[in-house]
Amino acid sequence: MARTAQQVIESALKENRFSEIALYACILLLFLVGLAIVLWTVWLNQAWASTCGPAISLLVIPMLKQLRDIRQEKLKLRLIEVPLGIATTEKAAAAAIVRIFEQGLKKL
Repeated sequence: MARTAQQVIESALKENRFSEIALYACILLLFLVGLAIVLWTVWLNQAWASTCGPAISLLVIPMLKQLRDIRQEKLKLRLIEVPLGIATTEKAAAAAIVRIFEQGLKKL
């Protein structure tokens, strides 16, 4: 049995969900570790060591970029779902996808 466009898109979104949750967890963990290091060094009056906390927190930036990319891919899939749901034939679906990408969806 052939799957509909909506079923394929839902499947792809579910596959990305674990990565998205893992990235949120890593971002939170790195932020909390950085904050703990800053607080610990302040408590010990070791101001020179407090630079490690923000340095560790800077590791969050690549993760935020990856998270943004995942969210953009999800948006692209959702936007493609509408024309594919409207199309009645394979040719109409292919034409809709080509039209979407020609309008700059891949630059989203």
